Amino acid sequence: MSKVTAESGRLGLTAALEHPRGHEDAARAALAALKQHEGATDPYSIAVEHAWRREADLAFEWLEKAFDLHQGGLSEVKVDPWFKALHADARYTALLKKMNLPAD
Repeated sequence: MSKVTAESGRLGLTAALEHPRGHEDAARAALAALKQHEGATDPYSIAVEHAWRREADLAFEWLEKAFDLHQGGLSEVKVDPWFKALHADARYTALLKKMNLPAD
């Protein structure tokens, strides 16, 4: 992780890696910092973090923000493995419909 030069990359990795290790304080602090750093410009990345943590409500909240901003990365939501756990949720199908993408 020390080789990651971008602040947002370090924060995202810290949030993702500390969570499964049980270091919730560090994971939450990194995620909060990522939201401050990238929240206005990259909500898709924040949605990834919440999906990884199995926080579906927050993941969909940030996916909606990505949709509202017409964020380019959102077009990958169907194939992005981070969101696989959300596919069974009705909000996922609704998001695809809003994006004019076929359901799975």
